[in-house]
Amino acid sequence: MAFKDKLRRTGSLFGASAFAFALVATAVPQQASAYALLSDRSIQLSSSASGATADYLVNFTTSGADAVIGSVVVQFCSNSPILGDTCNNVTGLNATVATISGQSGTINGLTKHGNSNANNVILTRTANSVASGAQEFTLQSITNPTNSNVTFYARIMTFASTDGSGDQVTGSVHAGGIALSTANLLQVTAKVQETLIFCVYTGANCGAGGTGVILGDGNGVLALTTTEYLDTAGFDVASNAVSGVTVRLKGGLPTSGSGQTLPSIGATCTLRLLTTGSSYFGFRVSTAGASQTAAVPYNCAADNYSFDLAQTNTTYGQTVATTSGANDVSSSELTFAAKASSTTQAGIYNTNLTMVATARY
Repeated sequence: MAFKDKLRRTGSLFGASAFAFALVATAVPQQASAYALLSDRSIQLSSSASGATADYLVNFTTSGADAVIGSVVVQFCSNSPILGDTCNNVTGLNATVATISGQSGTINGLTKHGNSNANNVILTRTANSVASGAQEFTLQSITNPTNSNVTFYARIMTFASTDGSGDQVTGSVHAGGIALSTANLLQVTAKVQETLIFCVYTGANCGAGGTGVILGDGNGVLALTTTEYLDTAGFDVASNAVSGVTVRLKGGLPTSGSGQTLPSIGATCTLRLLTTGSSYFGFRVSTAGASQTAAVPYNCAADNYSFDLAQTNTTYGQTVATTSGANDVSSSELTFAAKASSTTQAGIYNTNLTMVATARY
């Protein structure tokens, strides 16, 4: 009885063991993806502005053994980058006229297939075996999605077929998803206003100021009738006026309290006369600053001067210098000259000369 009981117990164990194996054999396995995952995948947009026409630089790396590749598909979806999920079209995105350029890598010879559409770019090639490695190409002239600050997705897939046909999950050779986004365009505004710097001075520079032009000896007297007396004044000009600046001088000849005047040396550049019988007043642009040009008749050589009373004594005066366009601060110098003759009437001779700068924007 003990032996039979033991036999029955052993049989029960065998039965249990067989039942357990039966459970394992009937388990249902989950479907596995057939494709190799693409690594280092990215799509770089030349512009993320909504509605802009942009180039899409596509990069990815294939891995695994050599494989036959006949097409590469870039599919754009608004809802999901996951293969096998429903792919909704991206509002406003249009790759219909996209062209391919800048190919590099082992999957070469790609051209756009006629079955491509607004959200699905199919690139075809002669199907043959290619080695794994880094791949790159540019899809040019794609219209970005309509909305700003919106995420959208791309699925990159390779197929053995030359027309991109095949199930995404089980038919792809390689595949991977990418997230992209549009963004608001930054509108940078900077204002540059019209500028004009104009400074007239008799000191060492504009900061030193000064208004007095003293023609004479240490006492301010035209003492010697064979001597010419000189003094200078300066002016600085700067402006962003594209057509330059015109500097004019307005005023008359030095006149005494009794109405006597020092005569003009001439309306054109005239060489000084140091004889006892000559008296005169005039000036020249002795130094023209950078970007400045002395105007006729004040572009005189040394010892030559001019004073065109018919022009300086008008409403707006006479041009003495100009700039050719926008310029930084530059300094010019005027040299004034006066001489009395043996018959020049005694007195204090004065004149007020106004200088005006006009910028032409």
